[in-house]
Amino acid sequence: MEGGVKRLYPKDTLQNREERRSYQILNGLLDTCVWDFKGKENHDHGVDYMYEYIENGEYKGYRILAQIKGRRNIEIKDSIIVFDFPVKTANYAVGCSEPFIFFLVDLSNTIAYYLSIQDFFIANEDKMQKLAVNKSTIRLVIPCKNIVDNEELRVITKSQYCFDDSGLRKTR
Repeated sequence: MEGGVKRLYPKDTLQNREERRSYQILNGLLDTCVWDFKGKENHDHGVDYMYEYIENGEYKGYRILAQIKGRRNIEIKDSIIVFDFPVKTANYAVGCSEPFIFFLVDLSNTIAYYLSIQDFFIANEDKMQKLAVNKSTIRLVIPCKNIVDNEELRVITKSQYCFDDSGLRKTR
């Protein structure tokens, strides 16, 4: 104590530790020969990490933006996982031209699931309409077969999207 004044410092929390663990698990599942991790973004508006795909040893501008959440004992029913995703983050994601991937990491089983946010909303127009009226969360449905697979992510990373007055569409 300096001068009898006790200083206050940020505290580590279970949520912080689980977030760090989810990053560690996910990054361990991605092949570093073809994925470059661009780190955590400083401004928290939904993007936790950005990953760049390296094709045949060359950087060609193929990137994905990522929101990463870690949970213990993820509930799976009928081969799907439901997750209540923040509306603000979903709106941000559908406005991105680069693929925006939601990664859900099962901290108990060290498995990571993924969902391409733009592709999800293109396929589920009713959910897209709910983004305009829901205030807090939107329910995402993640198929259990969407386990992090480097090959599938390589395909997604080459996608590009446009969101304008005519709606959300895949342009590449």
